[in-house]
Amino acid sequence: NQFNSLEISTSMGFIDQLVYLDIINSAPYLPSIEIISPQTQRFFFPYLIGALCEYIQFKDQLYYVLIFINIFINLFTIILFLEITRHLNVNSNINIILLSALIFNAYNFRANLYAPAMLNDALFTYGILLIACFFIKKKINYFYIGLVICCLTRQTSMALNIIFLFLIFYKIIFKRNIKINIFIKGILINFFLFFILKYFSGNFFGNTTSYLFPSISVLFSFKYTFLDLLIVISRMIVANLILISLFILTILKYNFHKKKINFNF
Repeated sequence: NQFNSLEISTSMGFIDQLVYLDIINSAPYLPSIEIISPQTQRFFFPYLIGALCEYIQFKDQLYYVLIFINIFINLFTIILFLEITRHLNVNSNINIILLSALIFNAYNFRANLYAPAMLNDALFTYGILLIACFFIKKKINYFYIGLVICCLTRQTSMALNIIFLFLIFYKIIFKRNIKINIFIKGILINFFLFFILKYFSGNFFGNTTSYLFPSISVLFSFKYTFLDLLIVISRMIVANLILISLFILTILKYNFHKKKINFNF
């Protein structure tokens, strides 16, 4: 529970920080050496933070700046989570358990403070919660803001298109009263930002095209043992435990919440 240096946290396995730190330290200019890594496509927020720190002359305090930013992201995430559970009228005892799972999860807040340069991961979680909040509270701004944050922070946001397509086909096949325009726009925004970021990262930081197909098709690769597969799945479950809990809670109490969760936007 100590605040280690960026070098120590990087040596402990958070190696993605090296790319982000190169971008932050070089901003507002570009890195002097070519960086070939899928993380370069997530350059937007690291570059923005680096440029701002350079402008206000805070780069010598970069570690504390990143910690400060992560604390604010975590606070906003907690507030948004409480907003969701309040709207769902979750029992206070269950709410404490879910909130504890979010705060004390080893893959969420603790990791963000231990490796603060990985703030893209914290922002992605916040973006996902904004999209979830859109489905619950029907605030369209939440959907677009959350989607843009997800697109700017991780290529994993492309997986959201599967959900959007499912809802579109669900509307077409079962003739449900679902307004699908927002999901069509979501798919277009997702693809547009993906290829825009791919273009700029390729021109600014090096050719990242070789990472395009492997990064998307990694889940369909079977060059690992069954134990490796179980470890990956278990880590995904632990890392997304809070979202899974919310989903299970929604399904179990669907009859109670069906007036609060619908697709009539």
